[in-house]
Order: sequence, then structure tokens, then C-alpha cells
Amino acid sequence: MEEKEKLVNRLEANGELVDQALKFLREHFDAVQIFICESDSDDQDAANFSVHGSGNLFARYGVIKQWILQQEESFRKGLGNEE
Repeated sequence: MEEKEKLVNRLEANGELVDQALKFLREHFDAVQIFICESDSDDQDAANFSVHGSGNLFARYGVIKQWILQQEESFRKGLGNEE
């Protein structure tokens, strides 16, 4: 199997996994946003990312914005929280 085909298959499988998680979480929550980072196995400096969300867009945006503000404050204070 060619490398490109392996990558496409892996991305499709990962997408299905995320879609299942998103569907499950939406059964319990009004809005869900998932950010995924995956380093390239051949090049550790390269990272692939994807973003998946469902539910109220404004709620998701607000939560993300609040999280970013909290992280920026932590970094300014030198805490650098990676939760």
C-alpha cells in the first residue's frame, strides 16, 4: 500500500472515530467542539490538526474564546497550563 493511501485510510478511520465521539457527546451536551493534533510519525516537527464541532456555534465560540483568554493569562503569569 502506498504511503499516500495509508495516510488517507488513517485519516478516514480517525474521522470516523471523532464523528462517533461527537455523536455520543452531543447526546449529553448542548454544544461540543473537538480539536485534534497528531504529529507526523516521520517528521516530529510537523503536526496535522482537525477541528470538529456540533451544536450551537455561538456557544462553542464563546467557550473557545474564554479558554483562550484563560490560557493567555496563565502564560502571562508563567504558569503555562496544558490541560
